[in-house]
Amino acid sequence: MLILGMNVSSSLAAPPLARAISGPPVEVQLVSAPEAVSMLNEQREANGIPGGLVEVPELSQGCAEYLDNYELEPGQYPHEEIPTQPGYSPLGNEAASMSDLVLGRSSEGTDSGPLIGVQWWTIRFNPWSDAPLHLAALFDPAAAATWFAESGTGACMGTFPFERHFAAPAFYSYPGPGTTNVPMAQRADELPWTPQEAAGLPSTQVTGPNFLLFPEGVNEPKLLGVELATAAGASVPVAVANPESMEPEPTDPSFPKGYTVGDYSRGAAFAIPPAPLNADTSYVLTAKWEEKTTSSSFTQRVDFTTGSETLEEMMPGLPLLEFPSSFQSIETSQGEVPIVEPRVQPIHIVTRALSVRLRLRNNAAVLTVPATAIGQTALITVKAQRQVCAHRYSRCEWHTVKILRRDDKLRSLRTTVPLPHDPGDRFHVSVTLPPFTSGATSYRVARVEGVTG
Repeated sequence: MLILGMNVSSSLAAPPLARAISGPPVEVQLVSAPEAVSMLNEQREANGIPGGLVEVPELSQGCAEYLDNYELEPGQYPHEEIPTQPGYSPLGNEAASMSDLVLGRSSEGTDSGPLIGVQWWTIRFNPWSDAPLHLAALFDPAAAATWFAESGTGACMGTFPFERHFAAPAFYSYPGPGTTNVPMAQRADELPWTPQEAAGLPSTQVTGPNFLLFPEGVNEPKLLGVELATAAGASVPVAVANPESMEPEPTDPSFPKGYTVGDYSRGAAFAIPPAPLNADTSYVLTAKWEEKTTSSSFTQRVDFTTGSETLEEMMPGLPLLEFPSSFQSIETSQGEVPIVEPRVQPIHIVTRALSVRLRLRNNAAVLTVPATAIGQTALITVKAQRQVCAHRYSRCEWHTVKILRRDDKLRSLRTTVPLPHDPGDRFHVSVTLPPFTSGATSYRVARVEGVTG
């Protein structure tokens, strides 16, 4: 699986969908990582998507380090930390490269911008609700773990590894089947581009609700087409961004080019009505899928009913300090790290570090792991970097021009990853092995990185 260049919500400024909160200053109550994990699981399950994601505390800490300490260089790609910048940390860099980000909102309780905090989280909404590409990661049915941090002016969250197995074909969507009070319209806002742009619609166009369509348990799925109609049978136009759709021009030049919808969404597709839907109306969305290897066909059906408001009208009205009724706060102890099963009390077991080694050559990266790690899935990130000199006598700097991310299941003590051969480029390689349990021992996140040349 390859994901290239993760995305950042909004253009590092207050999104136009979210109105500034007026009135007297309001104290921001931030959402803790266990709270966000619990509410994300609630949102997934409310839409028929498997929940049970467990937190990776180390990556939550990395998100916090990125948000609280790191100073972005002007114009830099936001999903990395530059070692020469103030606040750099390896853990912050790893978290930023794997996560959805929203940055630049105000923590003042004034008209200067909407607040990050509890009011962005309910059983229906989170800070990325207006960013469909970002939601594709958070609602990915195959995800097994997640992490979160926020600072009052930003939030950071991701999912990994994508190792949930589906024995038979299964199709999921967001919003899910049977959903009511679906926003009748929205205007997506995210970087590097929105799915509606990949579907041929202008980035500024107000559309109907964006539907995310996930095929699971299908070998090489292909989306054949999508139809939308009212429950009474009246046909409604719908635009589609499928995994093979060509990428639009990135809105921000700091984002790398060359990636399709499927690269960002891990194979999910997007169905987007070009115009707002009718209020308080029942609809049926039907997607036709095919398995390329067997030519088997499948039909995905999503029945839903719209409400009487747009997404931007719903989001600013979120109640401050309101949690879902079944919310459970999970506390972790100091010292040992508990392995937490969903809705079950923490289980305290012995925790150890895992030693992994990375050796780089010009054309390959070789990862060596102990026997206990065989069968686990590692995230391998390769950044192609090129020297850029602004002027003849100025200092040249290494700039990231392409990012390759792949999930590899470790099948032996040694894994070799070929590196692209581009004369003059160097490659920054990092490997993350999420925490796992073997017998009575849990192993912490293992992380190694290096640079060729």
